[in-house]
Amino acid sequence: MNNTMEKTEENIIWQDVQKEQRKVSPSEDRVYDSLYEELKEKCSPSNYMSPYNREKVDVANALYRELMNIGKDETEKLTNLRRKATSKLNISFSTAKLYRELKDYCNPSSYMNPYDAEALKRANNYYALIEEEKNSIEDLEILKREVYQDEYLNKYQQDNKKGINDYEESSYIMSFIIWMVVSVSIMVILYYIMQNYIVSNYIM
Repeated sequence: MNNTMEKTEENIIWQDVQKEQRKVSPSEDRVYDSLYEELKEKCSPSNYMSPYNREKVDVANALYRELMNIGKDETEKLTNLRRKATSKLNISFSTAKLYRELKDYCNPSSYMNPYDAEALKRANNYYALIEEEKNSIEDLEILKREVYQDEYLNKYQQDNKKGINDYEESSYIMSFIIWMVVSVSIMVILYYIMQNYIVSNYIM
């Protein structure tokens, strides 16, 4: 019996560990096509039928009915409904997509080439905040506004993007020149082959 109790306790502990791992791994969250689709799935009253919870079924039903009257592109209304769902049903919403987007933009290593001390410092500060708030969609959205309104980082990104575009344009021009040289060379070779063929036939 003691062995059975120990195994049960181990299972409970392991389940808690798995829950904690899910909480700190937003990259493993499901990415939804839209907030509308996520609300439709997570606010469904059927989610609270097993185990049955009368109060939550009623709340979910009210939220779901409200969702049915909101358009898929009405972002503000959808965001307000998400806030209600979080408050009334304690629903967690996926942060995976936004989390990855912000991490890519604020990755300090992205500001090393070309090196910019101030840009790297700002990116590093944002990166740390993103890690702290990785499970809160509301906080990540606030951070997103701050990050994309940071004029210093924005200028760095624009300048760096311009440099990449200039490089790609130069590569395209060089490829075109090489293609022209090769084409002309082939035409010259074909011309001489034809000339030799005509001369040979004439002599014969």
